[in-house]
Amino acid sequence: MGEEAADYVNRVFQKLIAVCPAWKNSADGDPTNWANMYKIELVAALKDAGVTKGEQISKGIAETRQAGKPFLPAPGEFAKACRGGDLKGLSHQTAAYRLVDKRNLLPAPKADKESALSIISSMKKAIAGK
Repeated sequence: MGEEAADYVNRVFQKLIAVCPAWKNSADGDPTNWANMYKIELVAALKDAGVTKGEQISKGIAETRQAGKPFLPAPGEFAKACRGGDLKGLSHQTAAYRLVDKRNLLPAPKADKESALSIISSMKKAIAGK
């Protein structure tokens, strides 16, 4: 990780610990080592969740602040907060595709994205009465 990226992760961590002041109570062993491991896991969780924008990070910090919990969220929980839940932060097409796929509305056995978008388009027309 480059110096600029490390500085950014440190700033995010500083914001998180300002919002969650009891973080040291959950630190196992040396708080500095624990914080470094948390940052490593946080970066991995954000990468796995596809969080790539500063706005997403800001959204996660705001959601963490609103939760009012004194302890840091698990890295995966924070990544989910950055995305605003399961579907927020995704393009409208990807979110719609995932919703349709979760509800088993896609043609069997495995639908492609165009099929899902076709189903969504049909659903929109039906809702609009067209």
